[in-house]
Amino acid sequence: MWLLTNNGISIADPNYRSFTKVYPRLPISYISGFYRDTIDRRFYISGLNCKGLSYWDEDKQSWNIIYPAKDLLYDDLSIYSVLRDSRGTTWINSNKGLLYINKLTNLITRFFDSAGDPVIGKDTLFFTLMEDSRENLWIGTRFDGIIMLDSARSEVFYFKHDLNDPNSLIASRDFKVIREDQQGRIWFGSYNGVVVFDHEKNHFFNPVSEYLTKNGMNNKVVWGLETDTLGRMYLSIDDEGLLRITENEPGKYDFKLFHLDHGLNDLNLFEMDRDPFGNIWIINEGICCFNPYLETFKVFDTRNGLHENKNWNNTIYIDSEGNLFLDEGRGYESINIKDIGSGLGITNLLLEYIEVNGEFRQIFDRSRHTEVLILKPQENDIEFSYKAICFGDHDQVKYKYWMEGYDKEWKLAGSETSVRYTNLSPGKYILYVKAAYRGIWEDQTIIISITIKPYFWQTWWFITLAILFLIGLIAAIVKWRSFQIRRKERLKSGIQKKLAELEMEALRAQMNPHFIFNSLNSINNFILKNESEQASDFLVKFSRLVRQVLNNSKNKYVTLSDEITALNLYLELEQLRFEYQFDYEINCDEGLDQDLVMVPPLIIQPYVENAIWHGLMHKDDKGALSILIQRESELLRFEITDDGIGREKSKEYKSQFGSEKKSMGLSITKDRISVLNRLYNLEADMKIIDLYDEDKKAVGTRVIVKIPHITKQDLSHENIDHR
Repeated sequence: MWLLTNNGISIADPNYRSFTKVYPRLPISYISGFYRDTIDRRFYISGLNCKGLSYWDEDKQSWNIIYPAKDLLYDDLSIYSVLRDSRGTTWINSNKGLLYINKLTNLITRFFDSAGDPVIGKDTLFFTLMEDSRENLWIGTRFDGIIMLDSARSEVFYFKHDLNDPNSLIASRDFKVIREDQQGRIWFGSYNGVVVFDHEKNHFFNPVSEYLTKNGMNNKVVWGLETDTLGRMYLSIDDEGLLRITENEPGKYDFKLFHLDHGLNDLNLFEMDRDPFGNIWIINEGICCFNPYLETFKVFDTRNGLHENKNWNNTIYIDSEGNLFLDEGRGYESINIKDIGSGLGITNLLLEYIEVNGEFRQIFDRSRHTEVLILKPQENDIEFSYKAICFGDHDQVKYKYWMEGYDKEWKLAGSETSVRYTNLSPGKYILYVKAAYRGIWEDQTIIISITIKPYFWQTWWFITLAILFLIGLIAAIVKWRSFQIRRKERLKSGIQKKLAELEMEALRAQMNPHFIFNSLNSINNFILKNESEQASDFLVKFSRLVRQVLNNSKNKYVTLSDEITALNLYLELEQLRFEYQFDYEINCDEGLDQDLVMVPPLIIQPYVENAIWHGLMHKDDKGALSILIQRESELLRFEITDDGIGREKSKEYKSQFGSEKKSMGLSITKDRISVLNRLYNLEADMKIIDLYDEDKKAVGTRVIVKIPHITKQDLSHENIDHR
């Protein structure tokens, strides 16, 4: 029936059912389970109040029945589950305990353990069967806990709750579902939750109790257990949803709960089974197919395929060929999962309209899945409307979109059929829109290419020209400024250097007369004492010294060797004058090339003179004078040490004899060092240190003079004429 409405066209098909309902007319009052034996090619149907175990013979294409042995001939026989183990034995769980098919008699027979006892509980109701990877057979019961048969089927183990043992089975009933995980541990779902048996440690534990308690789900019924191909375990929890448990490291678990927001039809989840493609099918007020890799749900109920909705009382079974079976009273519903949804789904995905700044843009061909938009800079408020054409279950259609160049990833839109972007910057974008039907994303994709042109000042050519102009302007300013600074510095440097050189020449001119005057005074002292021979010797040495001083005075700088020669001549004269009342030594660092290093002439002579006249001449015993010359980074260091009377005692002598005149030579030398600092931008200086013994008694003086370390190459580079 086709209906025209203001929302479009609706289709109602009351006869449509995707599942096939079968009534096999078997001696069963209610079907309780299914099992397909691919080796014997039998499809077993178990049921309540049955005459035996019914099966479909795939070779003969007929229904048959296996009857129970005489000791089991009761009117109330009920079979709950069937399983063929790895040894070829077909086991049967029933209200009569554990049974099996005797291949010799082809009868359902009671199983007895090695002691001759039947495997049966007080309640007699056995729910489920499962053989693990160790070939142990596990049985879930209603009130008798868990039963295990060993791989040899000779020993039977009964597991029940023990109040005194925290590692025992949990206190619960209805152990309806059993699964083995990838680590070989056995999981049990029950009326009071889940519990796991660890073969290695031979005890039970609950890996999810803390999570369940924290989230208010403790002691909930676990109706189903299933694993995916990645080894993750899934629990269908009554009135809570589907819980996924991932063990990333041994003993460390991550949890994710799927509920209505993820696509479940209802929070009441019951039995589960996995199909050959890895999907998990769950009874969920109907059934839903969960894709564990896409995390999507596909729902089926009476609106789209099922004849009757399913609940906690129903069973689901999927065989190796993907045939799905659901019990329904004395009959069952079935379908191959490949055929589900045929004739339904999305037939097309359309772009309905585009709105730019509140105005509609015409779309000439809505069937196209591509569109190109060229917009002006101010046209940056865009809304897109799209729609998937679906003639049935349109509420199962979901959408997602992604704006390449704006969004980082796909965004889920749910059932929303439009998306809007505002204040888009100039640039290129591509909008992708996809639709999903029942959790499966269709191949059709809407692709819209959007180009928002920039303003002219945002274009690459304008920005390039602006950058080039700015770079050129900055370069011109920097070049002009650099030229001005260099010109100013050259003028300033030339003036300062000229002034410094003139000042140095004036100081040197003052130094030479001072030294000669002091030397003539010494000769005068010898003549007054009628010491003609000493005066003659002194005069000879003095003439040599004067010649050396006059030669050096022509130059702004002399070699260190010439300065040391002049200093030696001066000290020899002073020794004569003081009648050898002191000894001296001059030590020069071996690393200094005396013929290469240049110094101002007579730079330390005043300090040597001061040490002799004011430190050593007043000493009662023989004195000593030491001169040390060495390099210190960019400076040349002179150290003049005497063991004279010290500065304090010397001041007393000056005061006693009325001589308070400051030494002109020291003052001139200090000024010369200051000029050198300005010329070479260094921190050359002079420092005087008073020396004391352990009793704090003056034992001499040390003078340290630092001047720039200059070589002949330095002077030639500066174009200084030092000759």
